[in-house]
Amino acid sequence: MKKISLISVLFILSIIAGIVCLYTNVKTLENFENFGDFSKYTNVEQDPPKKIAFCFLIYDKINHLELWEKFFEGIDPDKYNVYIHYKSNQNLGNFDKYKLPKCVETKWADKSLVKASNLLFTTAFKKDSKNYKFVLLSNSCIPLKPFNAVYDFLTQNSKGHINSFEIDRCGYYCKSKFNRAYPHYLAKCSQWVILNRLLVEKIASVDEQVIDKWFSDIWAPDEIFYYSFIKLNNLEDQVKVSKFSSNDATTFIYWNGMDYKFNDPIHEAKHKVKTSLLKNYQEISDEEIGYLINSVCLFGRKFTSNCSVVSENGRQIPIKNYLSNYI
Repeated sequence: MKKISLISVLFILSIIAGIVCLYTNVKTLENFENFGDFSKYTNVEQDPPKKIAFCFLIYDKINHLELWEKFFEGIDPDKYNVYIHYKSNQNLGNFDKYKLPKCVETKWADKSLVKASNLLFTTAFKKDSKNYKFVLLSNSCIPLKPFNAVYDFLTQNSKGHINSFEIDRCGYYCKSKFNRAYPHYLAKCSQWVILNRLLVEKIASVDEQVIDKWFSDIWAPDEIFYYSFIKLNNLEDQVKVSKFSSNDATTFIYWNGMDYKFNDPIHEAKHKVKTSLLKNYQEISDEEIGYLINSVCLFGRKFTSNCSVVSENGRQIPIKNYLSNYI
């Protein structure tokens, strides 16, 4: 009897031990699963979203303001900032709040345009440390992509963008102070650049006296300053460079002499006496604007206020109405 009782006791104890062990394992599993759910234990800090600084250099108005309003409509304000440098202070409606409090007096093809552009870039740099890319736009620019497509493209890497122009005949550039001092660094690109924070800090933040010293004797220094100083400061690894391209650059432009699918014979012939003059678009075919929408270009210029899209049957649609369907 004593042996049976002892065996029974041992059996009961083993069952109890098994139950305790199983319960402990279940609780351990539960705790492990809970530990994996960090939201229950700690607030994981997320990096703030990168911002795009849209820097408008304008005369007095933005030709297609309604289109830009549509572009930013419903977009998280933590993804962008807008800054506007104007020559003449005219009413810009909802965009009035984006104007710089003080602007530089500017002249066409003058060093003052470099100073004005730099003022836009440095203001954006100082105002918001989250500004990641800095896009220079004119009053005649239009968006060719929805905001989110532009944002995703510009935040996928840290590189800036420039569209370089060949200086095949040095001409008056050769006589400039800058070229005489730094003959291997003279370079030309479209004024409508996109910079990253490092380029703004190192290039756009130079003292105005530097611009006065080196660019007072250069025609259109806004096309010389950025690429030349990028080279001079050994920062070419900070930019992606397209070469005298119309539809393979971040901002579409059509200079005469470019290799462009929609070459305009009238535009080319009209300006044969000069080189590199821009086409101003008062109208554009639906085939051409469709081509640009599907190109890599994010923006386009120069589009006049009354520019229209012309269909095959000759019907004309204001470009702002046409593009509203795509942005």
